[in-house]
Amino acid sequence: MHDHTYSAISEKHDLLSSHDLKFAVLNICGLMNKLKYIETQEFIQNYDVVGLVKTKLDNYDTVQIKGYKFISLNRQVCRRKSGGIGLLVKESLFSSIKNLDPTNEYCLWFKVDQSIVKSDIIFGVIYIPPEGSPYSDSEILDNIENDILNLTVDSQNICLMGDFNSKTGVLSDFLNFDENIFAHDVELFSPLPVFTPEGTIGLPSVRPSVRPSVCPSVRPSVRQSVR
Repeated sequence: MHDHTYSAISEKHDLLSSHDLKFAVLNICGLMNKLKYIETQEFIQNYDVVGLVKTKLDNYDTVQIKGYKFISLNRQVCRRKSGGIGLLVKESLFSSIKNLDPTNEYCLWFKVDQSIVKSDIIFGVIYIPPEGSPYSDSEILDNIENDILNLTVDSQNICLMGDFNSKTGVLSDFLNFDENIFAHDVELFSPLPVFTPEGTIGLPSVRPSVRPSVCPSVRPSVRQSVR
């Protein structure tokens, strides 16, 4: 089970109002099985919003976690339960979260409104199947890009999180902005703040990734460190 934690804090844009919202993203690899363990429950309770990928649910599954409401985007055509995206939101915040209509099964879009932040923010929880999977599609990224273009009509603040199965190995996880990129379209890139990973969220720019070929079926070891 892989976890990635984020806090929706921006020193330059100052999007938050009364308190910091705490987000987490988990490749849960089978939600119903992982909920049997107290470690998973305790981890979830530390966050306001938890995105889940590879939930492996169908439309007949019911997810109940004390203090949270659950939104699910299940894989509809499959031989057995696989894939799937979910979102856990604290009940006290649920009225301020709007689940946006999905255009495909690879991204669950939701909006956090101005009742708890200073400006609307749209989040996308993404699960892209690995290359070679029968559920992989060469047009997934194009579809997500089209979604972003359509969503920017309502909000200029968009955050993508989840499991992209990018397998960058020892390459940088981050796009390095330089004069060559800016030269292509100054109007597109110039408004964007240029962040260095070490200076914003404490991540090293190079993180060698070694991943198992299959999901573990044993009791998970939940770690709160980003990896």
